[in-house]
Amino acid sequence: MKKQKILLLLLILCARMAGAQQTSSGQKAISLNNLFISVGNYPGTSYHLSLESFRQLAPGSVFLQNDLSSFKSNRYSFFDNSYLFRAGATFSKKNEPEKERRIRPNFRLAATYGGGTLYSNYFWKESHYPADTLVSVKSGSIYVLDSVSTKSYTMEYHQEYFGIDASLIFYSPAWHAFSIYGGVGINGNFNFDNYVTIGYSQFSHLEQSESSRAEYFNVWRILDVNYEEENIPTAKSFSASIFLPLGVDMKLSKHERGLGKLHLYYELHPLILVSGVPELKAFTGFRVQHSMGLRFTLI
Repeated sequence: MKKQKILLLLLILCARMAGAQQTSSGQKAISLNNLFISVGNYPGTSYHLSLESFRQLAPGSVFLQNDLSSFKSNRYSFFDNSYLFRAGATFSKKNEPEKERRIRPNFRLAATYGGGTLYSNYFWKESHYPADTLVSVKSGSIYVLDSVSTKSYTMEYHQEYFGIDASLIFYSPAWHAFSIYGGVGINGNFNFDNYVTIGYSQFSHLEQSESSRAEYFNVWRILDVNYEEENIPTAKSFSASIFLPLGVDMKLSKHERGLGKLHLYYELHPLILVSGVPELKAFTGFRVQHSMGLRFTLI
């Protein structure tokens, strides 16, 4: 329900942006070209963050007060699990007939809402304890069974944001129903729902001991599973990026009316992100954003 309300707010903002600018003579300096809406994400994994940095982010965490010096960190990062909604409008000068086949510049303004996992880390420790013995009725061999206990801590820093995109786009001449485009843009975000999730899990199972594997047999049984989680709010922040919108646009019909005004598009955003984290220093990194959307042409 929360995401639906924010998406509705994006559409209202787009309607506000739909008014074209006027010159002193009363004629439009630019005209509204099309409206669009898209969904996307940041595929891949989050960035690794040290244990001490997580302790600075979440000083109130009970789990992070524990001694983890005997735990291993394999620098494992979790999937970003990000989501993105973008809605906006495109403006351009009215094309004269002889210029319609040339590269067409457009100014695009959009409102965005999204979230995801920016940082993560994973610590684990495995302990083996002798638990039981088995005697083979056939050979008389003795096999030792171990109780294996695995303890782990997962740490994730999440951000949720609302922002504005502004970009200059250059569309190529259409080839049948397809065209390609590229450009440059900037983005600013207000990160309003930042929090750290700390998960602690303990998993125990029974397996054959390494010391008795000259003759291997399959014994594996779950003994116990336990999971606990903390969610700790962190300070609000701001972020910004410079990106290169690169896309492919497909017209749904060759006609000028009806479906001919609808376009499907796929867009790739290589970007440099600067994200403020008040508890830590600002984060700067390269990311790639994917999105797919629907564009409605007005002229």
